[in-house]
Amino acid sequence: AEGGKVTQAVLSAADGGDASGQAIFGRVGKEEIVLQVTAENLEPTDTGESYTVWLYRSPKLSLRVGSVAVGEGGRLGARFTIPAELLAYVASGAFDQIYVSRTSNAAYQQEVARAKKDKTLPRYTGETVLTGPITGPIAKSGAEGG
Repeated sequence: AEGGKVTQAVLSAADGGDASGQAIFGRVGKEEIVLQVTAENLEPTDTGESYTVWLYRSPKLSLRVGSVAVGEGGRLGARFTIPAELLAYVASGAFDQIYVSRTSNAAYQQEVARAKKDKTLPRYTGETVLTGPITGPIAKSGAEGG
């Protein structure tokens, strides 16, 4: 992405606090597509909790990318491999934001069980901590410069 435009989301605190971060779509090698997420000034996770990264459109249309624990330093750094099909959904505007929520692992597992039973996708869970619109070359919104 040197010198080129990147598809990314600049993340800011949902509650107006000082947490912040960035999510960048990228490619590793020829095949692997990744979403690299970094954040700082987060509350450390307790046992049984994690920060969950979502491709987000609305509470009913969101997709969990992955989750990670955050230690005493309050910094999150993770890279999640995502299927190429998901990038197509971002490009079409189906998902136009990145959300990060603080999630009870047990509550998420309950939601997964409900979704399997109902043959639907798991719904967005947790307390929203960071949000940001996806911008860049593949983003449908075409919001530039932000």
